[in-house]
Amino acid sequence: MAFDRVGRWALLGLVLLLLVVFAGNLFGPPPPNLEAIVWGGHAQWLLVAWGFWIDRHRRVRPVAGAQAGPWRRAPRLHFTAAFVPCDPKVSEAQKLAQSASPPAGAGTMCTALTS
Repeated sequence: MAFDRVGRWALLGLVLLLLVVFAGNLFGPPPPNLEAIVWGGHAQWLLVAWGFWIDRHRRVRPVAGAQAGPWRRAPRLHFTAAFVPCDPKVSEAQKLAQSASPPAGAGTMCTALTS
């Protein structure tokens, strides 16, 4: 919730700029050279500063029925596990080990370290 005009209009300006950039990416020509890509990449940090400036002119709107203060408990996260058919004689630890997927890129990292 904006508490002054800067908080309202700067956010609207940021959203409009992002929409224009998005449309330019969809319908515009590709960058003419590598230097244009580099300058565009570095210019994106201005969006972070702009967002910080907007955030300083806005405040959080309280939710109806929510407790105020830092002592409020964090919401509980509910995770659901996918059903993996296993042998009934297998222990719970083995079931978890079978259902877990290996981390992506682990083999690549070991190969890079050993070569």
